[in-house]
Amino acid sequence: MTNSIAQGLRGLLRLCMLSLGLLGCAQAQTIVIGQSAPLSGVLAETGKDMVLGGRIYFEHINSQGGVNGRKIQHVVIDDGYDVERTVSNTKELLDKDGAIALFGYAGTGNIQRLLADKVLAHAGVAMVGPYTGGESLRTPYNPYIFHIRAGYADEAAVMVKLLTAVAINRIGVMYQMGRVPARQNCASPHHRVHAARRSDNIGVGEHGLLFRKVFSHVGVVVPPSPA
Repeated sequence: MTNSIAQGLRGLLRLCMLSLGLLGCAQAQTIVIGQSAPLSGVLAETGKDMVLGGRIYFEHINSQGGVNGRKIQHVVIDDGYDVERTVSNTKELLDKDGAIALFGYAGTGNIQRLLADKVLAHAGVAMVGPYTGGESLRTPYNPYIFHIRAGYADEAAVMVKLLTAVAINRIGVMYQMGRVPARQNCASPHHRVHAARRSDNIGVGEHGLLFRKVFSHVGVVVPPSPA
């Protein structure tokens, strides 16, 4: 488990302790942490690893006596990387299972839908460690999401910087245009790649972010998955 993930999980436990303090003694003797994850579909292997990593850490905390004597119950529901199922699962985790925090969600579009529907805000519940670097989940700031990874733009900028530092100036870029509503007003991915070629830049990321000083490149676009 990487340091950033471990730090995120420790932060999640601190959040749980604060929530328990606010809820008072009426709270049950278990701490429910909910996770809607892609255990099937195109992101299944990643989803399974995310669930396993969280579960190992939560079991470790439980073996040490839990959080202030209370054991963690990690409730996981498969969403198949589908937006509608993610929303439905989250409402079930909050309303039926009584989750006081959410952890390890995947998909920028999935989480954007939760924010658009104000699911987190209405429940007053935080989400920790979403598996996405989407800028739309960072700007504007949202008090219900706690990120533990860098944004896609920062990640790509560092990768390009390191590659050009060792004189690797031919860089191939492949990215997926997903079903995120914010992208509907953007130019087509093919147009963005062609424009990047003409201006001697490299286009990458969900909004066609441009990185200069790359001398040549090849852009390959993966079309969105069927709805």
